[in-house]
Amino acid sequence: MTIGICNKSIVTIFCCAAYGGYDIITLMKNKVILCVSLALGLMLQAEALTDGNWQFSVADGEATLTGYSGTGPEDFVLPSSVESGGVSYPVTAVGSSAFSSKSWFKTLRMPDSVRRIGERAFDSCNGLLDILIPASVTNLADNVFHSCSGITNAVILAQADVIDLGMFPEQSSNFQTLVISGNGNTRLAHSYSNYAQRPRHIRISGVRELGEGCFRNYPNLEDVTFDDDSLRIIGNEAFYDNKTFASIEIPSGVTNIGNSAFYGCTNLRAVTLSTNLLSIGNSAFRNTKLSTVDIPDSVKNMGEWAFGGCNAMTNAVIGSGLETLPNYAFGYSYAFQSIEIPSTLTNISNSAFSDCKALREVVWNTDAETLNGDIFGGQTNWVSLVIVGNGNTKVRGFSSKTVQNVSISGVSALLDNAFSGCSQLKTFEIADDGSLGSIGTSAFSNARTLKSIAIPGSVTNIGDSAFWVCEAMTNATIGAGVETIGPNAFDYCSALARVEIPSSVTNVGSSAFGNCNSIREVVWHGNDGTIDGGVFGGQTNWVSLVIVGNGNT
Repeated sequence: MTIGICNKSIVTIFCCAAYGGYDIITLMKNKVILCVSLALGLMLQAEALTDGNWQFSVADGEATLTGYSGTGPEDFVLPSSVESGGVSYPVTAVGSSAFSSKSWFKTLRMPDSVRRIGERAFDSCNGLLDILIPASVTNLADNVFHSCSGITNAVILAQADVIDLGMFPEQSSNFQTLVISGNGNTRLAHSYSNYAQRPRHIRISGVRELGEGCFRNYPNLEDVTFDDDSLRIIGNEAFYDNKTFASIEIPSGVTNIGNSAFYGCTNLRAVTLSTNLLSIGNSAFRNTKLSTVDIPDSVKNMGEWAFGGCNAMTNAVIGSGLETLPNYAFGYSYAFQSIEIPSTLTNISNSAFSDCKALREVVWNTDAETLNGDIFGGQTNWVSLVIVGNGNTKVRGFSSKTVQNVSISGVSALLDNAFSGCSQLKTFEIADDGSLGSIGTSAFSNARTLKSIAIPGSVTNIGDSAFWVCEAMTNATIGAGVETIGPNAFDYCSALARVEIPSSVTNVGSSAFGNCNSIREVVWHGNDGTIDGGVFGGQTNWVSLVIVGNGNT
């Protein structure tokens, strides 16, 4: 108990009551002596009471246990009431350090009358193995079981609004089971700087929020089980750097997973996300060993690096609720093999799939005005790309990608350099759905392994150098709607054997078919314009030319 310095009013009142006739000046000179007298009087009033081996204090008719003078038994049961002077007092609290360093008892049970447990109440009780905190407890202080290195099982039924797991610092590797049952709105917290607590199995119910770092760096944790759907929030770093547990099923009520919640859980291989989940924080599952993830449609926001560095992940399902995919959302996930992008995802960062080297299959559904292939980079064995646009989608940014086979539909334009330099591109299929209107400048230039192209009748313009140096191309079908073939459009397509130019073509640029030295057959349907053979040059084995004019050609 601490007594502060007495002020003048207290001194005056006390002294007038005790000494009557002294004048105030004299009393002021002796205020220090009087304060000491007052303090001693109050201390006598707060003197510890005893009931056998139990020591306690009383306030408002309720007892707080403050100590125990015995040395047994091993099964330590706190009393529900204590007696002094013929009066019985209910035990409602355990005082700070009340049972500190009592190392002889192994189990601890408390009566349902206890509502409060003070700081370090059982500090350094090294023999303690099993704990049961009853549901009646509504107030738990920090470090209640500090340095109780022998704990193997703890059941916390406390109905407190906050349960601070800092009550279990510095535990041994023998800690097996931690059971927590809150009041439905309980938040689990962790105020102690040493997070390395060691329960192997955790069961949780009645908890609404896992606070920041509450299970951070539990080195022996094998599993976490939620016995009800009370949980709503998994806070920042809640399970950060737990390297032992392999799977977790997140309760259906969870709406938010905080930043770095499971970051560095390097043995986490499977997670089931809540169907009501709204938000996944930055680096939430970064550097885990997840093999796949199914992001529910309910998710509206996902942070940077949310699944970045997940080197065992082979595929992911992205729900329809996401509109934005941020930086490195799946970046550096080296085993990532397939992804289907929903049409609702309209804003994708350029690094979202950066260095997903094993990527093989992409299905991209989009309602975006422009689809940008720059979001992919570092792929070494990309086999298939399917693009499903909305009929007005323009495509760009796949230049120099290693994709081998592409299929597009609902695309209105292939913009300049869209697939230029794709050195492994073998097939490119364009749906004849009336969408594609133009093929931009150098759209396929230097796609040296592209074998054929069928340009649908909806296309009106083939840009300059569109297929320049597509040296493996043996066949090009030019649709009946094409009006312009730009200069050098098929220049140096050295394997091209046959060309048929439809009557819709009114403008063929210079050297459009130059240096196609394998051409053997040309069929040219003329119109009211002029056919100029100068667009061919460098042919060495040209066998047949058929010109079909319209009477005014």
